[in-house]
Amino acid sequence: MVINNPKLLDWENHWLSWAYRVVRMNVDKREHFCWCRDRLTKFNAEYSESDPAGDPTLRWPGYIGKFWKPGCGVLFVGSVHADFTAGGDGSIDRSEYVRRLAEANRFWRDNTDPVRTAEAYLRETQRIYAALAPGWARGTVLADVLESLMRELDPATRFQHAAWTNLAHCRAKPGAESTASPEANPKKMSEYPLQLKCSSKNGVFPIGELVTAIWPAAILVSVKLVDPEFGSYRRQYEWVIDPSTLPRPLGVQDPLIRAFDGSTRTEAGFWQGSPRAVWVPNAVKEIRSRCNAVQQVE
Repeated sequence: MVINNPKLLDWENHWLSWAYRVVRMNVDKREHFCWCRDRLTKFNAEYSESDPAGDPTLRWPGYIGKFWKPGCGVLFVGSVHADFTAGGDGSIDRSEYVRRLAEANRFWRDNTDPVRTAEAYLRETQRIYAALAPGWARGTVLADVLESLMRELDPATRFQHAAWTNLAHCRAKPGAESTASPEANPKKMSEYPLQLKCSSKNGVFPIGELVTAIWPAAILVSVKLVDPEFGSYRRQYEWVIDPSTLPRPLGVQDPLIRAFDGSTRTEAGFWQGSPRAVWVPNAVKEIRSRCNAVQQVE
């Protein structure tokens, strides 16, 4: 399905065309969906249906901010969706926002006119992620980058210049353990197979398709194993694919990629041995340079 709404910008249509395929996974990609559910069930990793987004048939493409600009925006890539309600300062009812997010997802997936209803899905997703994501722990590196890039802007609007996705588009409880393992030696679920099946170059939704749909200036990945230079899985991912159907905008370069340690260990936030305080300012300078190049040819 190609979304081509004349009221929307090119990058909005491109992102929606990609996102619709993810949202429709349980309908159009049954083999992959069933493999994913079997794995989540084996490890007792699915959320309860009492959770505001606990419908196990839903899949999650992520978010793109309403102020996104190809060649200037920053794409954050995590591992797998988990607890949408986590974090925050208590100023909003996060469960209600998550319920609305699930309803928007389900409505667009099941609607018989996905082109006409695409804009409503986009706007609702933008509103909800802008409210929820700044409270997520994994977003602290992205927040650092956005603060340095956009000090003059209201902190509440900075995230609307960014995009967010995960390498796996299901939801999985962190630290889930196999129900088939002996109690004395439970086997924890690895998230890497979920990531590979979804977003590797041989996966159902190669990450390069998203990248060349929206053309970020930089990609921040909280999974260091996919680092394109030194990561153990570097050969499994292709971040920029042949954009024959989606031409590269003028002045846009291949994105800067920083795959950092997104764990909770002492090395958290490190990229190739450098702490966040060192590599983030250097990345910000490079992002500014790339964005300036785009603006000069507009």
